Amino acid sequence: MVSTRPLAAWLLVVGIVWLLVAAWVMLVMSGISTPAVAVWLLFLMYYAAPVALIIGSAFVFARRYNRVGVLLAFLACAWLTWIIGSDLWPRKPENDAIAPMHYDWLSVALALIVVLSDVAVIMMWRANHLTRR
Repeated sequence: MVSTRPLAAWLLVVGIVWLLVAAWVMLVMSGISTPAVAVWLLFLMYYAAPVALIIGSAFVFARRYNRVGVLLAFLACAWLTWIIGSDLWPRKPENDAIAPMHYDWLSVALALIVVLSDVAVIMMWRANHLTRR
């Protein structure tokens, strides 16, 4: 049987880094212009999923509320996969005059982080599911 504590620790690190990046993007974008949507909706879009990942992995790490923790981590990892996956999907730029940016190393790193996070949450779910029987 797989121990869920290292998996929860990995997801905790991913959640903390994700929260810091979201805060940095929020600070940079707020310095450029005013938000186009309501502030509460902006905070919800930026911070709900990383906070859910941090809380869920902390629940699993502390071995309290395992089902709720795995569910929160699963939903947050699905949101992370959607955000990163939609950015990594190849598409043609709208304007041909814009030169493509070459961030291939970043794309590979982000894809690896997303895949490892998804594998970790699936392994946590399976470990939690098998212990309930």
